[in-house]
Amino acid sequence: MSISQKVLDLSAAIKPLLAVDPSTGVVTAPADLYEKTLPEDLSVDTAKRVYSHTVDFVAATTDAVASVGHAAMSGNKDLKSVELETTVLKDKLSVAVDRVKVSSVSGKEFKTPGGTTIKYTTSAQNGNAGQLKQVREHWKTEYANLAN
Repeated sequence: MSISQKVLDLSAAIKPLLAVDPSTGVVTAPADLYEKTLPEDLSVDTAKRVYSHTVDFVAATTDAVASVGHAAMSGNKDLKSVELETTVLKDKLSVAVDRVKVSSVSGKEFKTPGGTTIKYTTSAQNGNAGQLKQVREHWKTEYANLAN
């Protein structure tokens, strides 16, 4: 399997929009890079509406999990946390609510009643499958040449 032509074409459209500072290695891109690369049949408005719904969905799911968790914990003093894992199309959302979340910052302990942990993982982050895997493998080989 190799990198698809669709990904290569998209990469070719993105490359001229990027600038690398050779002294720092920082790559910059225009703020609307994503919008500039949307397919013609997918409007910026539609993409923004989907994104907005996803943001609202994460907040609403967190609220719903906290609500049912509160009810469950009210009836069970031994229950310390509740957690939901669900899908958002091909992405994954995990929401956990602790009766009291204990965290530490610079050695100082903090206790937060009803502390939440929200993890949203995109399927593109699964670098061991699909086109992202192909891109990563290709560039491992290319960068190996720089290491020599």
